[in-house]
Amino acid sequence: MVDVRVLLDTGPTSAEVDRVHAAFRGWDMDATVEGHSYGGPPPTSSFLIVVNTQLPAFLARLTDTDSGVSDLERLVTSLLALRSNPHHWGRPHVVKLEDAHSGLGVICDTEVPSRAYDALLSLDLSHFDRDSPPLQIEWNPALGIWQAKLLGVARRTMLRVPLRPAADEGLPRLRRLNDAEVTELWRLVDPGSDSAITRRRASIVLATAVGWNIASVAQRVAVSENHILAVIHNFNNAGFAALSPDFEGCRVAPTAQETRGAVAVAGRSPGEFGLPGRSWTATTLAEFLVTEGLVEDIGPTAANELMAVAASHLAEVLI
Repeated sequence: MVDVRVLLDTGPTSAEVDRVHAAFRGWDMDATVEGHSYGGPPPTSSFLIVVNTQLPAFLARLTDTDSGVSDLERLVTSLLALRSNPHHWGRPHVVKLEDAHSGLGVICDTEVPSRAYDALLSLDLSHFDRDSPPLQIEWNPALGIWQAKLLGVARRTMLRVPLRPAADEGLPRLRRLNDAEVTELWRLVDPGSDSAITRRRASIVLATAVGWNIASVAQRVAVSENHILAVIHNFNNAGFAALSPDFEGCRVAPTAQETRGAVAVAGRSPGEFGLPGRSWTATTLAEFLVTEGLVEDIGPTAANELMAVAASHLAEVLI
C-alpha cells in the first residue's frame, strides 16, 4: 500500500474528501486529505493541490496506459477537476506531486499535454535526494521536456532530469515507515548496540527512509549498491526481523577476495584477534568479519560454510 497525503489549499469539503479517497483507492493507495494554507485565502493563495508521498513508489503504480491516457494523467486530471470551477475559484488550481523524502516537487497544470505524463514516468526522480538543492520539476512546452528548476536563486537556472535506466526496472523501494519504526531504527544504529550486523543493516534502512537515494546511501554507509538493495528487499518482506544477525534472506554473494580473507580468519582462533573462546561460532565469526570490514554482510549459514571450508583446508595441510 502506498500512503499519500493530499493537501488542498483552502478546504477541503466533505464531498472533496470523498472524491479524493475514491480516486486513490482505484490504484490501491491510502490517501489522507487535509486543508492547508499556501499564502492565505483566495486571491492570495497559491491554488495548490499537493500530493505528498514517496514519488518513485507512487509513479510506479501509475504506469499503465489505456486508450492513450496514462493512469498518472487520469489521476492528476481528476484532482484538477476538484477545483476547476472558475466562478468559484477565479483561476484553476495546480497539482504538485511532492516527494515525501526529498521535498522535490513536480508541477502539473491543465496545460501539461498527455505525452508529458508518459515522459514523466520515464524520468529518474530518485537521482535527487535530500542532499540535492531545492528543485521543482516543470514541463517546458517550447522544448517539449521536463526540466528541474533550481529554486532560491536570483536568475532562472534549469537542470536536465536524467532518464530512468532500464536496469532500474523492478528494483525494490523501501516502504513508507511510521514514526515508531523510524525511532526504533535510530535506537538500533546507536554505537552502543551489540551487533555490528544489525547496526549496518539498520543504518541502510534509516538512511533510505529519511530521503537519501541508493547511490548516496552507498557512499554514506560505505557498502555496495547491490547490498543496499538486498537489505531493502529483506526489510520490506520481513520487517525488523531482517535486521537480526540470525536472519537468512537475500544476500549479495561475497567476492573471491572477501571469501579468501574470511576463510583465512575462520581458520584461526578468536583468541588470536583478542576475542574470548578457542573456536568460532557462526555468530561470533559473522560479527567479527563485518566489524573488521572483511565482508559487507553475512548470515549464519554462510558463516558456517566458511568454517567448514577453513576446517577442510586445515585437514589437507595436516595430511
